[in-house]
Amino acid sequence: MSSIDNRWQRVYTVYIGRETLKALCPKNCMENMKTGTISVDKGMYKDGWKGIYAEANLSTKQIAFAIRGELKKEFPECRFSITTEYFAGGSAINVRLQSGPFESIIAGKSKSVDVGHRIDEYSKEYNDAHPRSEQDKIYYGEATVLSDEVIKVMKRVNAIVNSFNHDYSDAQMDYSDVNFYSHIQIGQWDKPFINTK
Repeated sequence: MSSIDNRWQRVYTVYIGRETLKALCPKNCMENMKTGTISVDKGMYKDGWKGIYAEANLSTKQIAFAIRGELKKEFPECRFSITTEYFAGGSAINVRLQSGPFESIIAGKSKSVDVGHRIDEYSKEYNDAHPRSEQDKIYYGEATVLSDEVIKVMKRVNAIVNSFNHDYSDAQMDYSDVNFYSHIQIGQWDKPFINTK
């Protein structure tokens, strides 16, 4: 527990200063770091979720800084591009895996993939169980399949990003309430993923 506390403390010291990590990290921090989120079970938010650091009162730039620090520590051999953007409806954090010591796309013609929160749909097992129809192959081409290594990395990236977010949205009422929007990608349209092995 102390090693994770020290790691997070170093990341936050630059922006938070006097606030202690205890205010940001609940007692069951080690347990929650596996998924990064806690289910919310109150009133109109009964189907929502919040990250374990969602109530830390950090700006989008501070959150991006913390995400960058955590990704550098967990995946030192990978290179990520982390950018923020602001718009009338809120803000967004874009996390792109640019390079790593493994193959990323093992099937399909895509050079970059916006995996979002549907990472499992790009696994070989999913694509074997849900093959594309001949008509879909004409319109969309072969299904994109990611390697097991990149799926493991992107699941952890998703958990780290979500640990700072919350989602109390209700699609039936056309109500959106998130701390920030997130886009998780492998490569960019003009800069494909590079295998450094």
